[in-house]
Amino acid sequence: MQANAEEMASTAEAAAQKVTGKLKATVRVITKEKNGRKYFLVVAGGRGTRRDVKTGKRKFFDYARANEFGTQNAAAEPFFFPTYRRLKRRFRSRISAARLRIIRAFKL
Repeated sequence: MQANAEEMASTAEAAAQKVTGKLKATVRVITKEKNGRKYFLVVAGGRGTRRDVKTGKRKFFDYARANEFGTQNAAAEPFFFPTYRRLKRRFRSRISAARLRIIRAFKL
């Protein structure tokens, strides 16, 4: 699963807009553990892509999200979810192959 996360991150980085270079730099893999299980999150955005808001309730917005989904004034230029959709089959195949290796190793 870590290989899937790392491939997703590197492919999304390549697809990210390079207007300022900050968006590409914010694509990363976060490793977490919950209930004794390790999992990986691929995320983009954060402090490096925040912009102040001129009006409204929030003080800032993340242009990584605006880039992915668009705004009222700008068309979407997605980089994250198209990458996931393109790689999804490969990820599932890797997971299935890993399951089979474990089953064969324990001869279940």
